[in-house]
Amino acid sequence: MYIWLFAGDPWTAIPINTIGGPINIIYQTVRAFLRRKIEMYDLFKGKRAVIFDLDGTIIDSQPFQNQAIDAVLEEIGAGWVSRDYDHGLNNLERWTHLLHTNPSINTKLSPEELENRSKSKYLELHAEVEALDGFWTLARYLKEKGFKLGLATNTDRDVTDVVLKRLGADQNVFDAIVAGDEVKKRKPSPEIYKKTLKLLGVRAKDTIVFEDTIVGSKASTGAGLATVIIWDGVDEDTENFPKNTYFFLPDFEGMPEAIEKSMKQQLEEVAKELEAKGTGATP
Repeated sequence: MYIWLFAGDPWTAIPINTIGGPINIIYQTVRAFLRRKIEMYDLFKGKRAVIFDLDGTIIDSQPFQNQAIDAVLEEIGAGWVSRDYDHGLNNLERWTHLLHTNPSINTKLSPEELENRSKSKYLELHAEVEALDGFWTLARYLKEKGFKLGLATNTDRDVTDVVLKRLGADQNVFDAIVAGDEVKKRKPSPEIYKKTLKLLGVRAKDTIVFEDTIVGSKASTGAGLATVIIWDGVDEDTENFPKNTYFFLPDFEGMPEAIEKSMKQQLEEVAKELEAKGTGATP
């Protein structure tokens, strides 16, 4: 259906979508171009700190979270319920959503009690915690370069501490850790990132964030932070992420090299190596 800009002769009226459509196409094209144009080298130039999200960013915890919630649903006789909540919600929000959208679930347990049950089940299931490829190499590189490292996660502190211990990451890795139950409002509120910045003693313009969800990136960009997305290519649409998000990478592989040198510098080095090999080759 056409929505007309003004009333009158339909031959002279102009439908909004004939203007809005091309404008939106131009906007999306420019936005995509700008996201691809910047290099990791440029993004990190002059930065002093990096803040990581935990779940879905440093570790792939979602399969275990899903299994834990499914197990508790089975326990309360609601195994038929489908997990249709948005990606990036914390467990309390997930249970609140499930109970609200499925009123036929027959349980006297509150969302808080269900959250605690699934929390225990999650820790039972996720016994061996591993970081995504390239994380430890990047963390060591950043430490050697004098960066401050922070962790800002929607996950409660008790679970965060257990997971970090299993991962082998503690205060020797992170200079500041803020968990979801240590702020008044969790992501997508920017409060958790503002608190982490304060603990690190750095400004937003001097800091890079690694996130994986729209919910998390709304929090980081809302705090004025440039954000790199660790993206699984499945759960989120890149066009729905807020402005000031970049790259959409599957993991951290090759990131130190990308931070250290521009693409031009890397290509020049490769060219020199090839030239040297060619010069030194025997006929």
